[in-house]
Amino acid sequence: MKTFEVYEKYPSTRKSLGDVEKIIDIIKNNIQVEETFFYSIHISIYEIFINAIYHGNKLDASKYVDFYAFVEDDILTIRITDQGEGFDLAEVPCPLVTENKFRDSGRGIFVTNHYAESLRYEKTHRGFCSILIFHLKEEKI
Repeated sequence: MKTFEVYEKYPSTRKSLGDVEKIIDIIKNNIQVEETFFYSIHISIYEIFINAIYHGNKLDASKYVDFYAFVEDDILTIRITDQGEGFDLAEVPCPLVTENKFRDSGRGIFVTNHYAESLRYEKTHRGFCSILIFHLKEEKI
């Protein structure tokens, strides 16, 4: 059973980068995790959201990014869907390679892969969806 869920739709504008902070605050107020762990969630959301607006929808204000988050069985799932065509993960430059270290972009996926339990992508009828998974409680063995 879902214990929390939130949905919002954002136009692909720079203003939406500030607006998404409101939904991040809603998530923060509805889950019980340490501040440092939430910071990892926050950074991950923001990086993937930026990618959806800039790379997926190419700052086209007529296109939207759907943001859906829910908690079920102590697992936070975040789905960020743009209206773009998607990308080939193998073609994303590694930010650790010397020639990529000082680029303006290219670290979001790398950082999110580090912080999230899982980061996967799927093509949907609405566009391209990034799915982030965070385990909110450690499993007891």
